[in-house]
Amino acid sequence: LKVVVFIYLIGALFMAARLVFGFILSQRLIGKAKKINYGSYLIALHPDFVPASFFRYILMPRFDPDDDAQKQIILHESMHVAYRHSWDLLLVNFAKVIFWFNPLIYLFERSLREVHEYQADQGVTTCFSPKE
Repeated sequence: LKVVVFIYLIGALFMAARLVFGFILSQRLIGKAKKINYGSYLIALHPDFVPASFFRYILMPRFDPDDDAQKQIILHESMHVAYRHSWDLLLVNFAKVIFWFNPLIYLFERSLREVHEYQADQGVTTCFSPKE
């Protein structure tokens, strides 16, 4: 029994450290990024970023407000910000610290990310019609 508890605690500690380290790393990169107000959103620009959202920030490697492709990406990421998807993912990551041993938590996370993408894509398609 002590071995099982020890293994559980090591796994939980590892997952907690991974969560904290990832959050700190993200905050440092955002701190180094150039910030731009774009409408009601904050865009953080850094060459190491891939298009994403992180709480109230839209992360982009570069920004050209006249580029239609970038406008679509920013709209997509702004949907994630508006729906507060980062909070959902943070909650799932807290659950992963506790339930790291259960494969269902990883399936749940993957399903949640998929739903988030569908929601964000739906917001984009209301503004941009598909090319024919």
